[in-house]
Amino acid sequence: MERRHEFIMLKRVMAFASVLAIAGLVLAGCGQKQQASQDKAADKGQAGGSVIELKFHHHDPPTSDFARNGVEQWAKMIEERTNGKVKITIYPAETLGKAKDAYEMVTNGIADIAWGFVGFFPGRFPMTEVIDLPMLGIPSAEVGSKVLWDLYANTPYLKGEFPGVKVLALHCNAVNPIGTSKKAVRTLEDLKGLKVRTPAGPPTEFMKQAGALPVLIPAPDIFENMQKGTIDGYSIDWQGIKGFRLPEVSNYITDVNLFIAPFWIIMNEQKWNSLPADVQKAIEEVSGQFAAQHFGKVFDESEKQARARVKELNKEIIPLTPEEQQRWVSVAQKVWDKWVNDMEASKKPAKTVLEETQKLIKKYTGQ
Repeated sequence: MERRHEFIMLKRVMAFASVLAIAGLVLAGCGQKQQASQDKAADKGQAGGSVIELKFHHHDPPTSDFARNGVEQWAKMIEERTNGKVKITIYPAETLGKAKDAYEMVTNGIADIAWGFVGFFPGRFPMTEVIDLPMLGIPSAEVGSKVLWDLYANTPYLKGEFPGVKVLALHCNAVNPIGTSKKAVRTLEDLKGLKVRTPAGPPTEFMKQAGALPVLIPAPDIFENMQKGTIDGYSIDWQGIKGFRLPEVSNYITDVNLFIAPFWIIMNEQKWNSLPADVQKAIEEVSGQFAAQHFGKVFDESEKQARARVKELNKEIIPLTPEEQQRWVSVAQKVWDKWVNDMEASKKPAKTVLEETQKLIKKYTGQ
């Protein structure tokens, strides 16, 4: 009986030892998998710390060409250039806050990066508004973006307008025509008395000079206001016309290159300073003039698609005759003069800035 008891105990000990051995193999395998995962993370630049997560705010709908082909692609470029050290989460359509608050959202840390429209900030970027002067003859968003970034990067006139942030890019949208619902605008006289959504700054002054009633409302609100009839028309770039579905509430688009509008992409200065040097270098490689051209091309391509959409809906695109075009330029030149005089009275070097801008337009248009 004792031998039988000893034999049974021996079998139990051997079985327990087998269980321990199997458990050890399982744990060793898990450890190997965990190490492999860590090695893979290190290959992506995540070793030694967590991924740097950045919040990017903008006011466009997530389906717009700017959102899909502009900012999403730019964010991917940054993530790739940093080998996965940076992850950018995009918050479109004023998710984090209103478009008019974008600058403060960055300085207060609500967003790390934001895209903003200068026209939402009346008087805040006075020298940057030079690119906003009507009828300057800038033919495309890409050209306007090159001019604007060159003016910022290579002259002292614009830099002081962006305190507390790192400017990653300045760019322009495509040409801004005029859309209306009930009354076609074929001449300057047709603008008289119309309530036209217009960005702040020089475009607003042009509308006043032409006898229109400029209304400052955010781009996302144009559709509803056109539907309700609280405005008669709007001036916005072709990308905005397409992105905000404005052909659905418009019957006429007056095909005038009224102005090219400036935008900025800024980053919280403290956040920028906290980034490792290699991450800063990677981001700068796709910022500045590179980003200006990238976003400019997106807006120019969107213009082609927007024009096609307007025609598809059988809405009328109205060209100006050369004679009528010159009449609009004559009104625009009065706006230039007023802008220069007002800025100079405020001790701003407006005359020099305008002359430098015109030289850069000639440079980038090959004139």
